[in-house]
Formats: sequence, C-alpha cells, structure tokens
Amino acid sequence: MFVKLKNGLLFMVILLVLQELGLRLLFPIPELSNFDRSNYVAGAEKGNKYSFYRNSNWYWESGLDTAHKFVHELNQYGFRDREWSVEKDANKKRILFIGDSFLEGIMAEQSETVSEGFNQADVNEEYESMNLGIMGVGINSYLRLIADAVPIFKPDVVCLVLYSNDLSNKYLVIPKEDLIPEYYNLWVPRMIELMTQYKNKSPIPFRFDWRGKAFLPSITDKNFPWYNREHLMVKHLTTEVSNSMMEGKTNPFKLNQILRERNGLAQQASLGAFFSFLDEYSRKYQIKFVLSYIPARHQISNYYYQFDRKFCKSDCSNFMDLTTSRYNQHQEALRNYCDKYQFPYVDFTSELKEKEKEEHLYWNYDDHMKGNSYLMIGKQLYARISGEAN
Repeated sequence: MFVKLKNGLLFMVILLVLQELGLRLLFPIPELSNFDRSNYVAGAEKGNKYSFYRNSNWYWESGLDTAHKFVHELNQYGFRDREWSVEKDANKKRILFIGDSFLEGIMAEQSETVSEGFNQADVNEEYESMNLGIMGVGINSYLRLIADAVPIFKPDVVCLVLYSNDLSNKYLVIPKEDLIPEYYNLWVPRMIELMTQYKNKSPIPFRFDWRGKAFLPSITDKNFPWYNREHLMVKHLTTEVSNSMMEGKTNPFKLNQILRERNGLAQQASLGAFFSFLDEYSRKYQIKFVLSYIPARHQISNYYYQFDRKFCKSDCSNFMDLTTSRYNQHQEALRNYCDKYQFPYVDFTSELKEKEKEEHLYWNYDDHMKGNSYLMIGKQLYARISGEAN
C-alpha cells in the first residue's frame, strides 16, 4: 500500500513537472511584466490601452509594389528583434536603436533592418544591439521609450533614427518619471500566470504564431479609416489604388498624405525641450546619444510623385517639388542642436540623393525603403558610432 502511494505521488510530481515545462515552452513570458510595445504605440500617450504584441507575427504588404508579404517576428516585448536580457553582456557595449517604421523595417525582411545592417558591419561583435523601432510613432513615444528603457537596459549608446515626419511642430510630452521595472515571479506556476493574463483580458503569449496578423486593415475592418465612408475615397484615389486599399493590401492612411508631408516639412522644427531632455538623460545615465536623419523620398527625388498623385487625385497639382531648401530645413535644425549639445549627428540626405541617381531606394507606392537601403544606413551608423568610440 505504501509503495503504491509512493509511486502514485511520484507519478503526480513527474506529471506536474512535465506540465510546467511544457507550459513554459509553449507560453514564454519575458523578465519584465510592465515593459511592452503596447505602451508606446500611437494612442498610448492619450491613455488608450492596447493588447500585448508578445511572441506574435505581423505582416505588412503593398500589393501595388509586390505580391510578397513582409513578416515581422516580434519578441517577448513585442519588438522586431531577437530576445533580450535585462542584464548586459559584460564583454559588449549595448546600443538601443529608437525610431519609427523606418527603424522597424517596414517593407523589408527581418534580416534587412537598420539594426541588422549595424550588426553585419560589427564583425568583431563589439556591440549588443536592440531594435526598439515601432511603426506609426513619433517623438513623444521616443521620449517615453528613453525614460523607460534607458534605466532598465542601461545602454552605452542610444541611437535615435529620426524620419522626416518626426520634426514638424508638435506638442511635446516630457516624461516626468522613469519606469520602475516589475519582474515576473519565476516561481509562480505558469498555469496561474496564464489564468491571471486571461482574467486581465491580455492575450495568451503562445510561442508559435503560424497564421500571423495584418498590420493593414481591409474595408470590412472597423479600424479601416474610411469604414462605412468608402464613397469619400473615390474622388481622391485612382480605382487601382482604392481597390487595393479596400482589400487591405495598400496603406489606407496614405490618402492625401503627400499634402500632410509638404505642410510638415515646411514647418519650423522646435526641438529645445527635446534636446534638453536628451542632455539630462545623457548626464544622468552616462550614455551617448547619436542622432540620425532619414529623409522622405520626395525630399531627395521627384520620381515618386507620379505614384503619390494616385493617392491625391483631386487635391494635388500635376507637379510638386519637395527637394528644395524650404522642405529640407529640418536637417540643418537638427545639426545645430546636435552641435550645441555635442551629440554625434548623421544626416543621410546627401548620400541617399546621390545613390538615388543610380537606383531607386524606396518603393513606388509604399513610402518605405527597400531592404538594402536599411542595411546601408545601419552599416553607415556603425562606421560613425564605432569611429566616435575609438
């Protein structure tokens, strides 16, 4: 009787251990419970709550450019990168890349992002890079990311990859406090953790996401910006573009976007409070900030306007030139601020303008760059940053 009881208990213990191991394999959780991409996506600064992006695959497509879907494999914190550890590698310098969709690598493969270009150039593996790029965000999200990620991950370098639409005159929200990290208790059985997440209506962080989710909504999705108002699209878009948008294969937010871009580029960049914040964090945490600027395609070439006219059929003139100095003033404003605060600065405008003469660096219908262009930028940033370190 005693032997049977003993064997029964042993069997139950083994079963529970195997169950725990299986659940931890299938439902991984990160070290931190309060750091996630969802805290920084567009709308989060207004207090809106979003589901976690952990361990999920998302895809972006531009059907008018290519039939290929570009899959974003997101890590346990919801970022398009390998898995991260809070503790630094003692033998490497840690660099955080912060930016928007151009840093995340929209319209490129997982291996073709800016941070991957940096890694490819770093043949001696001097750096441990972290890609914190998030599509659709701006300077306020960058500030919040710095305030949260810098105290936790303790980087040696923070590289801000700024895109042209980041610097129009916007109201800045300066973070008032740093994030206090909260860690998951590794001793809590994973079943209890999953039940807690279910109770809080958080998605279950399954390790394998075979189906993937679309970044772009279709006409049947209530997140589609023209849901139940598609008749308003007709006068602005060509039939080809509107059909692709409604199928969820072209960015629906591009309607008349060229006009918003023109207005934003013509505005003065007011960055005093932004740079004061960077200077404060640079001193407080003994880190180096490096700033870079990626121009919009219309700033370096008039070639792409023929495609944007199809998104702006009624309100755009037959010709628009954004390559003039009026629409390229933000680069110089950034340079002046960086000189004042002694931050290294890399402006890619001239280099991309020259390379554009040889090949088109951006897609035709989508505003983003091709994979080789992102890689080139990453390699150039490595050359500049490693040179500064030496």
